[in-house]
Amino acid sequence: MEEIEMMVVVAERYNAEDDVHKENVEAKNALGQEVERYCSTKDAADQHLEAEKYDSTKDSPYLRLEGQVE
Repeated sequence: MEEIEMMVVVAERYNAEDDVHKENVEAKNALGQEVERYCSTKDAADQHLEAEKYDSTKDSPYLRLEGQVE
């Protein structure tokens, strides 16, 4: 009987350690997902700004003048 009780105590201790480990892994995964979301949002914003920059230079009066000089 004492041996079984000892096994239960050990199992409960390992269960508690497993729960802590599980919480740490879940927190790490959640952080990784947030970083990935941030990076993809930032990349999309950078691409949008680059496209706007290109569009604004396309209509530049200096570019039109260069085309008329030829």
